[in-house]
Amino acid sequence: MLSMINTLSYLFRVRNAGFIVLASMLLTGCEEEGPEVAPSAPSVLLVGAKERLRGHVGEKLKSVVGSKVGIMPFPPDITAEAVDACRSVVSSNGDLYIVQLDNGIPWEAALSGDGYDKKLLDEWKSHRNSRSSHQDLYLAIAPLKMDRSYWADGYDGALAPKWVRDAGELNDQMVAAYINYTLEAVEYFGPDYLNVGVEAGELAEKDAALWRQMELLYARTYDAVKARYPDLMVGMSFTLPVLMAEGNLEKSKAVIEKSDFVGVSFYPYLDDFYRSTSGIQLEGPPDQWRKPLNWLAENVSKPIAICETAYSSEDVVVKAWNLDMSASPDLQVEYVEDLARYAARDNYLFTVFFLPIDYDRLAAKLPESVDIMALWQSTGFFDMNYFPKPAWYSYRKAWLGRERGVVESALQSSQGEKAGSWAGVTASSGSEAPVVGEGPGGSASLVWQFEYRSDFEWIQLDVSGLSEAWSDELGLNIRSDRSTALLLQLTEASGEKYFAVLEPEVDWRRVELAVESFSLDEGTRKNGMLELGEVASVMLADGGVKDSGASGSRTVEVAIEGVSP
Repeated sequence: MLSMINTLSYLFRVRNAGFIVLASMLLTGCEEEGPEVAPSAPSVLLVGAKERLRGHVGEKLKSVVGSKVGIMPFPPDITAEAVDACRSVVSSNGDLYIVQLDNGIPWEAALSGDGYDKKLLDEWKSHRNSRSSHQDLYLAIAPLKMDRSYWADGYDGALAPKWVRDAGELNDQMVAAYINYTLEAVEYFGPDYLNVGVEAGELAEKDAALWRQMELLYARTYDAVKARYPDLMVGMSFTLPVLMAEGNLEKSKAVIEKSDFVGVSFYPYLDDFYRSTSGIQLEGPPDQWRKPLNWLAENVSKPIAICETAYSSEDVVVKAWNLDMSASPDLQVEYVEDLARYAARDNYLFTVFFLPIDYDRLAAKLPESVDIMALWQSTGFFDMNYFPKPAWYSYRKAWLGRERGVVESALQSSQGEKAGSWAGVTASSGSEAPVVGEGPGGSASLVWQFEYRSDFEWIQLDVSGLSEAWSDELGLNIRSDRSTALLLQLTEASGEKYFAVLEPEVDWRRVELAVESFSLDEGTRKNGMLELGEVASVMLADGGVKDSGASGSRTVEVAIEGVSP
């Protein structure tokens, strides 16, 4: 429930920043001693977000559950490369684009009509330009502060005018300013769905007098919008556990009856947080979300919109608040899949998942006093290094109808009767003995199957004497039943090591790697020049357990030019 905590105001201002840093991946490993020496894991490899996300973006995928779905365009950092990375995910994977204006109201400018600050207009323009042509638009505006305790500050943290700060009751200036601002935002963005009170329903529990004023502002704004845009669906959002608290549904009845839809924010893993802030005790999963969602369907007759939701892939601990909440990759998967079934069953209007990519790097740059950010830090579909989590594949399948590539049967057929095996191969404990398959054009391929057991699963092939045929580039064909990246390590006879990233797909993919495609492991530097003819071994490594908590099994098939059993 993003908006209940005042200290998150900075985080929300960050939401619309223009850049994020180049994604980097730090992989560390150690040498094992014994009769077989495991190759050290790749040490440091810088990989851009664009390369990480390839295969997950670029298409215009729509919901298959009968209602719209989208992901909030919330960047994981504020330094370089891409809001582009964030926005490439959200613009491709869903048919709803989200614009949430929760960073204060330009009260004076909205009242006077003198025009808005350039920063605000640039923010609006950035949002409008980021929307994909296949997406509807959900516009959400917040007339309240981040903690939903009083009227909003000025835009971007500016002081609100005295007629807002000291207003004992809602006044005509406030009503006129908010209506003007809302109508101008609607005209600019052309939304399909409009929320004119982001989580304003919390006032029903917090402040009865202010809630009555909010009801009036909502009614006046609703009427003004519908007079100009009669077909636009307008509503308000509530925090679901707060709406469920005793008496709050009754207090909210007038607003609900006047609304075209009822929006809710819901982060079910925050059970301890909800208990401490609203007195609602959620049960353990899956009833943790199933019972509230069933309650919602049984008690609200208007169309339902899930305006914010997510599930963490890691436990959430906030010591300053004495909060300790359990979560896991498996529970994140279960919630994402379950919610798709509820959306279809109850004909949700739309669903918004909060986070595309975990924001560990952003959190690390903020003061320790903002450790409340940990509440949502691991709710992304991708980890901080842009590796997809298991829930990403569940989202793509359950919500967008996009099956994950499965090639086990093709790999098995290529193995025939497993007539051959590879010599000169060592592998991690999770790996099965590699066998010979058939690659494109009848070439020999190495079929590597493994279970995710340790931080890194790897396989190393001795190519001494075979690499002499490689001159300016290394050519190979590769495919896999998972699209997550693999690290390719070349080790020269001198011990110097070089790295590159492979992005396999379900079908065979041709890869040609020039010398310039590889990065040197500085810890092994000799002459600093990759000489392909001097390569003694080739290693493939999967860091899925370390980077994204991967589980289950994976199959990889690779055919390297000049290398055969």
